[in-house]
Amino acid sequence: MDLIHNHQSIDRSDVSVTYFVVIASHRPDFIAMQMRSLRKFSIGRFKLIVLNNSQNARRAKLIESESLRLGALHYKVDFNDRESRASHLLPPFRFNRYRSPSLACSYSLHWFVKRHLMNFCGNLVFIDSDMFLVKPVDFPALLSKNSLYFIPQFRGLITEGQHEVMYPWSGFMLVNTGDYDLNIGGIQWSPKAQNGHATDVGGAAMTWLELAVNRTTTSEMLFFSILEFKNQNAKVSLNGNWNAEMHLLPDSDVWTFKSHDSLDLAARILKCDSSDVEDAVAKRLVEAIEMIEPTQWPAPLYVDLLSAPEAGLNDFVVHYKSGSNYQKWATPEYNSLKTRALTNCFPALT
Repeated sequence: MDLIHNHQSIDRSDVSVTYFVVIASHRPDFIAMQMRSLRKFSIGRFKLIVLNNSQNARRAKLIESESLRLGALHYKVDFNDRESRASHLLPPFRFNRYRSPSLACSYSLHWFVKRHLMNFCGNLVFIDSDMFLVKPVDFPALLSKNSLYFIPQFRGLITEGQHEVMYPWSGFMLVNTGDYDLNIGGIQWSPKAQNGHATDVGGAAMTWLELAVNRTTTSEMLFFSILEFKNQNAKVSLNGNWNAEMHLLPDSDVWTFKSHDSLDLAARILKCDSSDVEDAVAKRLVEAIEMIEPTQWPAPLYVDLLSAPEAGLNDFVVHYKSGSNYQKWATPEYNSLKTRALTNCFPALT
C-alpha cells in the first residue's frame, strides 16, 4: 500500500487519498495494529490521522511517539481551545477534566472538524481506535457512489419503518468531503436530547443527518454484536439499539431468540419485514461464530462486526469494543487475553 509519509507531502486536491481519523486515548498499542490492518486491507493511498486525546501525560507521550514512528499524522487535542469549547453544545470539561467519556469523544471530533477538517479534501473515514479492517475495501470507489455511509442510532418510537429520532454513530462513518451538499463542516458531535430522548455522541447531528439524507446520496451501514456467548447461548445486539438472547436448540442448527426490543426496530435496522427478523439475526450469528470462534475469547465476548450491506461488504470491520477500558470487566488481564484472541483470529493485525 502507498502511504503518504509526511504532512508536507499531502496534496489537498488529491481525492484519491483516504484519511482515517481516529481518537487515541487509552491503547497506544492499537495504533500499530490499526496501521497494519489499513496497509493490508485499505485499497489505494491512505493516511492515518491520530487525535491524541489522552489527559494522562505518560500515555499521551506514548501515543505521540507511536504515531510518529508509524508515519501517522499526529494532532494533540487542544483542551484549551476557546472557540471549540464555546461552540461545543455541552460543556465538555469540569476542573479541566472531561466530564464523561461521551464528551471526551464528542469534543475531540468537534475540535478536529472546527480546526483541521478544512485541510483535508476527499475521502474521510471516522473510525474508533479499536476497530480493524479484516477484508479488502476500496473506500474511494465506495465514496464515488455515495457521499455518506453511516450507522444510524435510533431513539423513541419505531413503527413501520418510521423513526422518531435518528442520528449518526460516531464510531464509524465514511464521508466524501468534496460533496458540499453534505456540509460535513456543519456537523455537531455533542450529545443532545432530541424530542425528549437522551442521546449519545452525535445526538446533536440529527438535523444535520436529515438534511444530508435529503440533499445527497447516503447509505446505511450496521453492526452486529455478540455481547456474551456461553454453552450455545448468546446475547446479541444490532447497532447497539436492539438486543436479544439467542439459544441453539439441542441436536439442531436452529437458533431461537427472545427479543428485548421491538421487532419493528430490528426490521428497520436490517431493512426487512418483521417476520424475517429471526432468520436474519440467526444467519448473522452463525456467520459471526464462524468468523471469530467465540469460545477462544475471554468472557464477556463483547465484539462487533460491521457491514455495509448495500455495498456488498459483510463483516469487513471487527470492533474490539470497550478499548477505552470504561467497562468494569476490562481489567489488564482481560484486555491481554482479548487482544491475544483478536490477533489469533486475525493474524494480519500482528
